[in-house]
Amino acid sequence: MQAIARLVKDKHVDEIIPLLKGIKCRSNTSCGDQFATALERYKEKFVDADVIGFAIDSLLDERTVDEESVERMFSDIDRRGIFVETLVLNAADQGLGQKIFENPLTDLMKVINTNVVWNYCLSEHAAKRMKENGGGNIIFV
Repeated sequence: MQAIARLVKDKHVDEIIPLLKGIKCRSNTSCGDQFATALERYKEKFVDADVIGFAIDSLLDERTVDEESVERMFSDIDRRGIFVETLVLNAADQGLGQKIFENPLTDLMKVINTNVVWNYCLSEHAAKRMKENGGGNIIFV
C-alpha cells in the first residue's frame, strides 16, 4: 500500500486509473486494481468530480496509531484547499494468510491497527470535514 500511496500522491484520477488498472497479484486482482476499479465507479457516479490522490505514507508506522499524525495530514489537505468529498480506504492482510497457529499476536495487532484503527481515525477526520461541507463518501475497498 505504501507504494500505491506514493504513486498516486497529488495525481488526478485520470492519471491514477491507467497506472493501476489490471495489475494482478492474488485472486486475479490486486490492491492497485481494486483501487482503480473504485475510482472508475466513483467517476461514473460523480461525473464532474475532481479527484486528487493523497498519500498516507507520511503517517507513522502502521503498528502505531497516532491521531496527531492523522490531524497533521488533514491540516495539510485543508491548507491545500482540497475539499474531502470521498475517502477511499483499502484493507491489507499483511501476510496473515497462513494458518492461525503460525502467527504471533503482534502480527494480528499490526493488521488490526492498519485495517481498523487507522481506518477509523482517517474516517473520523474525513467525516467531520464532509459534514461541515454538506456530505461525502467513505469507501472501504
